[in-house]
Amino acid sequence: MTYWRILAKALGEKAHPDPRIADRIALVRLTILLSYLGTNVMICAGVLRHWND
Repeated sequence: MTYWRILAKALGEKAHPDPRIADRIALVRLTILLSYLGTNVMICAGVLRHWND
């Protein structure tokens, strides 16, 4: 099993019976996850930077 298949399965259930469409949906889910992660990292960095102000 490839890393992409493992990651796609970790993102949630298969959203479509066609593997190509399911891969696109998994890519959208991954993009959303990475944007949430980036946002949270920036918020935490801002909080840590201004901790003792």
